[in-house]
Amino acid sequence: METFIRLVEVAVVPISVAVIGVGGTFLFNRLRQENTSQHAEGRELLKHLSGQVGGIDSKVDRLDERLDNVQSWQSEHEITHLTDL
Repeated sequence: METFIRLVEVAVVPISVAVIGVGGTFLFNRLRQENTSQHAEGRELLKHLSGQVGGIDSKVDRLDERLDNVQSWQSEHEITHLTDL
């Protein structure tokens, strides 16, 4: 029985530790690569979204300018009708 326990201590334990260490290292590297890939994908989506928001922002600015023009026209038009009375 002591021989078996010594065999386990000398051979099985170091091999088990090595297998767990290699497996952990492999898993860590795999997760790191996946994380890097997900970050790159997220960065690309944010760039796309930023471009979309910029386009919407410029459209809102143009609409705001057009609304200002309509309000100016309306004020002038009302004055014209008031002076016609």
